[in-house]
Parts: sequence; C-alpha cells; structure tokens
Amino acid sequence: MFAGGKHVKCLQKSLANEKGFSTMKRAIESLVQFCIAQRNAFDIAAWFAKFEDEGEAVALAAKYLSMTSWYGHEAELEQVAAATHVFADNSNGLHLESQAVGFDLNYFSTRVRIGIAQAGQVSRLAKRVALGAPDARPDVPRRDFSA
Repeated sequence: MFAGGKHVKCLQKSLANEKGFSTMKRAIESLVQFCIAQRNAFDIAAWFAKFEDEGEAVALAAKYLSMTSWYGHEAELEQVAAATHVFADNSNGLHLESQAVGFDLNYFSTRVRIGIAQAGQVSRLAKRVALGAPDARPDVPRRDFSA
C-alpha cells in the first residue's frame, strides 16, 4: 500500500509532466517541419500566423534561428521575435525562457538542421532524375554501352 497517497501524487505529477513533455515534443516537431519549409520559401506573414496559433514556441524558434548563421532570414526572424514581446532581447533570455516552457533548443536545432540537409538531398536527387543522370537511380543497374 502507498504511504499516505504520496506515491500516487508523485505518479500523477510524473504522468502530467510526461503529457506536457509529449505535447511540447509534438509542438516542436510541428515547428521543425514549418521551419524546414520556410527556409526556402520564407513568408513573414506565415510566421505571425503560426505565432497566433502556437504562441511562445514560435517566438523562441524565430529568435533562435535569427541568431544562427546557417538558417538565413535573420532580419525577418528578428522582426518576428521582437514583435511577439515574449522574452528579453538577449541570448540568456532565450535560454531561460526556453527552459521555463520546456522547449528543447538543442533538439529543435538538430531536427531543423537534419531536415534541411535531407530536403537538400532529396531536391538534388530529384533534379538528377529529371535530367536523366545514370547514377541518379541506384536501384537501376547501370548499362554498359561501350561494347
């Protein structure tokens, strides 16, 4: 038997935290897909609309990405982050705010980078297939026409 229900409360708290974590992870995954798509087709209005729907996580993503050298669109993303008035205008504020809401910046960054790289590979392969490059389809054996 549980002593005074203490373990039950602990379990309930753990399940609530897990549910919150799961919800945040889903929100981050949705935001990752959005950011990957936006990299090559940036639309600042879409960022503001996404902020209206998903709130603080979008502001955190915009602020973080505006501070990177690999994503692009720094000025526009800074505009989004500044207009949302979510946190202090420095990297320490970004870090503290992300921790406060359970937004894993490292996970987000890694997923966006991987997604961008994969999208680039798919795009290059599609171009090679469209041009009829012989090595574009590794599943099709190469024919030797030299004979």
